[in-house]
Amino acid sequence: MDDNSLSEKIKQYQREAQEREAKFLAEKYHLEYLDLSVYPIDPEALKLLEKDVVEKYKIFSIYRTPRKLYFALVDPSVEETQKIIEDFRNKGYQIKVFVVSKWAFDNVLKKYQVGKKERKILTKKIEIEKEFLKDYQNKIKSFEEARQIIDSFLAKREETNRILELILATGINFGASDIHFEPKKQNLLLRYRIDGLLYEIFRLPLEIWRTILLKLKVLSGLKINVTNRAQDGRFSIGLDSENIEVRVSSVPSQYGEMVVLRILDPKMILVDLEDLGFREEDLSLLKKTIKKPNGLILNTGPTGAGKTTTFYAILNFLKSPTKKIITVEDPIEYRLEGIDQTQVNPSSGYTFAGALRSLVRHDPDIILVGEIRDKETAAIATQASLTGHLVLSTLHTNDACGAIPRLVDLEIMPKTIASSLSLVIAQRLVRRVCLKCSQEMTPTEEELKKIKKVLGEEEFKKIKEKGIKIKKPKGCKECRFLGYKGRIGIFELFLIDEDFQLQIEKDSSYLSILNLFKKKNLKSLTKDGVLKVLEGITTLDEVERVCGVI
Repeated sequence: MDDNSLSEKIKQYQREAQEREAKFLAEKYHLEYLDLSVYPIDPEALKLLEKDVVEKYKIFSIYRTPRKLYFALVDPSVEETQKIIEDFRNKGYQIKVFVVSKWAFDNVLKKYQVGKKERKILTKKIEIEKEFLKDYQNKIKSFEEARQIIDSFLAKREETNRILELILATGINFGASDIHFEPKKQNLLLRYRIDGLLYEIFRLPLEIWRTILLKLKVLSGLKINVTNRAQDGRFSIGLDSENIEVRVSSVPSQYGEMVVLRILDPKMILVDLEDLGFREEDLSLLKKTIKKPNGLILNTGPTGAGKTTTFYAILNFLKSPTKKIITVEDPIEYRLEGIDQTQVNPSSGYTFAGALRSLVRHDPDIILVGEIRDKETAAIATQASLTGHLVLSTLHTNDACGAIPRLVDLEIMPKTIASSLSLVIAQRLVRRVCLKCSQEMTPTEEELKKIKKVLGEEEFKKIKEKGIKIKKPKGCKECRFLGYKGRIGIFELFLIDEDFQLQIEKDSSYLSILNLFKKKNLKSLTKDGVLKVLEGITTLDEVERVCGVI
């Protein structure tokens, strides 16, 4: 064994001994032990105490918000540290104290001395070096390249604490909406949801997952010692001049805690109405309806169908210095400039119904209610739409026609529905075929039968005379060999005109509303999807995936 190897072994032994000592002190003083090698220190928190105080008493702040402070200290028996903590507690802070090792303290002290000389992307809770993020965004163009780089990080033990940063950078680069960490018996499965579908990226050793999990819990404010129940939190990533919010959900599973990160990138949500995928006639109808001073507009569809994006686009279209727009959401996912937003908090009694009841007294012109879930919210929303407010909200129904019987189930009188409801939208998201590699082909006989079934004999005949070509996915570097890149909405709209008003008052059952919808030859979700197939935007497989088999 050479001198260097011996020296490293001695250092490792000394470090392990110091970590054991920190764990012992934490247990003795009934505090939490923290491994600072996996904890992302907030540089802003380090400024809280002067350098000489930090060095003398071996205490410093590792996390700071307007109301909370986390302190790390080496020896809880030092009386002066208790005085420092008590001073901040008396100032109104909620305090949490951790015990750390002398080795960890010495390493953090170096960062404390460096201060803000290093140029980094910084958030309230996580920091990623700007050069690191941009470098790996440029390097990772496919899942295989991501796997290779993660492999290289695992091979270099000093890089393992940066794997979370690499996972986040890759997710942002791929345009992932969610990152799934799923512990299995022998390893951790890492999957990204891209354009609505989940893709396996990598399998990590469970010991690495334990490091990442601790880091995520600290970042998002989850309780480190709670493993047997669900927890929710969030943190931010600073990227150039904007922040990307990350929502964290943790639930217990057979082999440990599963975690899902929802990436809330403002660039993905703040789009114009014209970019959502509405057909020209539908967009014209929508704009005409939302410009009315009052009425109830409902958007229906499952979670992940793009309803929030559509409503945010509507609010951005409508916002004006002369209008007061208020939203009540659960939770607020994106901040909208020029719009007042509030978030429900059921644990404190601030529900959708309670919030809506209060907001009506704030003299709004337009109100967005995140979701109508109960009878009280439905009643207040319909009443507000009848008293001079434009109210936007969502319902979980399979199609637009299903909104009517759902409101009846919530004990809204058919006559009130007919008077208050202006427009119902149903929507889904389908993947766009990659423009660079997709191939134009003649449909098979089976595909022609499906197109004919959806369009009807007369419309199909007109289209067939012009010649029918559809796009098929292939796969290239541009789309990361998926064949698809990006998503677009398919929509079903029906205006509550006099015919529908009379029908709702007469018979508000689903079948009666659907029959009138078909009689008026209104465009269904599936039909809008097929029309986008014929325009070379998406594929029949995609339409069937989100709408059901044709």
